[in-house]
Amino acid sequence: MEHSIILQKQAVHPTLLRGATVYVNKNASGAENGSSWTDAYTDLQDALSKGKYVTAWVAAGTYKPTSGTDRNISFQIPDNVKVYGGFIGNEANNYELYIF
Repeated sequence: MEHSIILQKQAVHPTLLRGATVYVNKNASGAENGSSWTDAYTDLQDALSKGKYVTAWVAAGTYKPTSGTDRNISFQIPDNVKVYGGFIGNEANNYELYIF
């Protein structure tokens, strides 16, 4: 059994300030710097490893911590980073999150 994160509906760029939001979308086709949905990281682990931000918005999809088969590898979420998932991938940066 592989470890993965499945998110249902619903590199930090050097110019991102501490406290900013980084974007992750496995289908993004931009600069892969996390500064917007267009330029979102396509790899969740890559985005988490560069964390100098407070939140990560992750588009719906299946993300794995490695492309290999080592089942001992898991996502490493830095302290004080909140990961929100299931986004369509075009929400505005002031999108109101409803947390239940």
